[in-house]
This record gives sequence, C-alpha cells and structure tokens, in this order.
Amino acid sequence: MRFTIALCALAALVIPVSLPSAEAQVLICSPAPCVTANVQIGPSTTTTTLAGFALASEPIQTTETLGVTANYWNSMASCNSAGNSESGAFTSVNQGRTWSGGCQPASGTDAGPYQDPMAGYDVNGTFYSGQLGSPSGGSTNGVFLQSLPAGSPTWSRFAPTLSFTDSATEDFFLFDFPALYIDNNPASPHLYITAFEEGTDNDTGEIVSAVVVGVSSDGGATWATQRVSSIVPYPTVVAYPRVTAGPDDTVYVTWVQLNGTTTETVYSAYSTNLGTSYSSPIPGFSITNKAKVSCTTHLPLSWQVPNTCVRMFYYPNIVATEVGNVQTLFAVYADYNGGQVSTELR
Repeated sequence: MRFTIALCALAALVIPVSLPSAEAQVLICSPAPCVTANVQIGPSTTTTTLAGFALASEPIQTTETLGVTANYWNSMASCNSAGNSESGAFTSVNQGRTWSGGCQPASGTDAGPYQDPMAGYDVNGTFYSGQLGSPSGGSTNGVFLQSLPAGSPTWSRFAPTLSFTDSATEDFFLFDFPALYIDNNPASPHLYITAFEEGTDNDTGEIVSAVVVGVSSDGGATWATQRVSSIVPYPTVVAYPRVTAGPDDTVYVTWVQLNGTTTETVYSAYSTNLGTSYSSPIPGFSITNKAKVSCTTHLPLSWQVPNTCVRMFYYPNIVATEVGNVQTLFAVYADYNGGQVSTELR
C-alpha cells in the first residue's frame, strides 16, 4: 500500500519583514487551506500496509521543518528481520516538498512489533519519534522514544519512558495508546508521555487499568512516572489518555472511562509543578456511542462507527490556552447524538 501524505495549512501565515534565506520562507496561501502535492515517504509494495502515523512541526513560525513517524505492517524485512512491523521516521526542511529518512533503529532493547507512533519537536529543533514496542525476549511492552537533534544524522536511543505503577498490589503488564507533548521551555524542554496501563489484581485476579504520565526534563534520558487516575477493575476501563500544557506550564491530562455501556465519561487531572504530582481526577462530560454490532474482529465498543465494523477514534484531543487571563482546556471529539456522529468542542 503506497503511503502518501497531504499537507494542509489551516490558516494563513504572516511573512516576517526579513528572511534569512529562501529556504526559510513559509508556504503562504489565502484563503486557507492550501494543500501541497502528495509526497510518498513510505515503501511502495503490495504487501506493506500502514499501522499508524504521527505528524509534527517545529514550534517556530518561520520554520519549514516537519517530521513524520510511520509504523509499517508486514514484509519489512529490510528493517526488521522478523518481518512483523517496523517504524520509519522522515523529516522535511521545506514544508513537505521533499523528505529524507527511512527505517528507524530499535530503541535500545526495543525489538518490536511497533504500534501507536508518536512524533514531536522541541523548541531547539530536536525531533522526537517513538511508539509502543516489546523488549527483546520479554513478555511486557513499553513506550519507547528516540531523538534526532537538528542537523544530526544520528538518533539518540532511550530506555522505556514509562514505568508500571503500584507493583505491590497490581501486576501491570501492558501499556497502550501513548501520546506525547513537549513544552516550549528553551532552557530545559519538558517531555510528557501518557498511556494507560493494564494488568491483573494480585489478590482477585481481576483485569485492572489506570492512566499514567511520565515526564523528562533532560531530553528523554530519565523519566518519572505518575499515576493520574484511579485503578479500576473490569468491566470499567480507563483508556485513550491525551496530555498537553498551557502557557503557564500547567499540565493537563484527559482520558475516557468506559463502563460497558454506550455512555462514557471524560475525566481530567492537572499538575501545577511540571508533572511532579497531579490533582484528583475530575469528571468532565459524557460521550455517547452506538451499541455494538456483530463484527468478525474484536473492537472495543466505542471504536466503531455506528452500525458498522469500522474503527472510529473518538477520544478527545486536547489543547490548553489562555482565555481572559484564565487557563482553559479545550477538547474536540466525535460524539454519537442518536442519529449521526458529530464533532464537538468542549
């Protein structure tokens, strides 16, 4: 399956008074959106499909730097001798007109298969690329991250970024659905990764889940993990966390609590000390989904477009900003209103 990427500018950009070079110019269009030509950055084979991708841009208005992390599935023997799946990382310095990159090396002990890619830039131009992975010879999985400094051809590799919590009472063995956020502190950018962990209760054997956030203040070399949700037993599940930060560096996390019904609750927590500790979970609003239909593949209830077997990632994506000198958290998500799926902003 050929992988192409179409880039769309959502708003017209302002041209600076002076530009250091032609390469620094940004793509201008009015009215928005403007769409570049599709550029193939993945392999062109009939046996390769895309398992996911993430797009990032350097957080400087005059930059043209972009990065993509893509996970391939099947027949990637050139990257992974097992041929299961592999991660590719690509960068562009001219707003997507041309790309360089390819197979990304394993992150330390990470041996794949790779899923749920992440991508992000810090204010110093370092590109971070990561995904879920499985340690070589291990039965548990982890969230792995690598970094590529601006102008460098060499990736820095890190150990897994998150640690399982509450090991004395719970046997956590799985991370899933990670998300990455990098703040704009030029002296010491903080990296935040969130995911939900799943395991079994040591006393009852029940399946349990919880949401965690890891923070690094040294470019990904070391991480501290905090659990931000309650530990809940099945059939209640906490999943699909997202993380962001506001202009005052308050960190916000959201996740969805599923209770086995068609109505699910979005929770949030926040940190005012750069991820050292978090507030108690706060219920926000509910999302309604259509009852599950019979599918040949196993999908969680709210991953399906109503009355179909098509996956729908309905989880909220979040951003924090300042409105009237008040820190405000916005969430956009898909919701089923009884007749159709709508996109809503809270």
